[in-house]
Amino acid sequence: MRLFKQTPEDYYNAPYAEFPVLIRGTVFVVMAILWAFSKLMWRWKVEDSDLLFERQEGRGSVVICNHTSMAELLAVETALFFGGRRIRPIFKSEFAKSKIVRWAFSRVGGIPVERGTADMKCLRAAQHALQRGEDVLIFPEGTRIK
Repeated sequence: MRLFKQTPEDYYNAPYAEFPVLIRGTVFVVMAILWAFSKLMWRWKVEDSDLLFERQEGRGSVVICNHTSMAELLAVETALFFGGRRIRPIFKSEFAKSKIVRWAFSRVGGIPVERGTADMKCLRAAQHALQRGEDVLIFPEGTRIK
């Protein structure tokens, strides 16, 4: 197990299984709260969940979703989390300007991307996550569809 210096970069590049236990426990509690909140607010359900949660051991997957509102982010992230999949969402680096948001996104394993550029740092982090058997979540529009 590696030593974490508690910087966002430590979390962007480390396997989720190596995150400190306290952080993983905190993420679990926050995900449970977000799951309950989103289920009460939007009454969402996962159809064909056996296909979504099916995976080959040791092999990562790319999950691609349309981005129509902030609701699907909560639904997808929490459904996959409680379905046993640790997903690494790719998020726009503008969110990382806020220290609180940068802290939160890094602790759930988020990977920042510089939009409008060929961000090789993001691609390498996603590639390494996939090679470790982790899943990567992408909203290809890069912003919500209106």
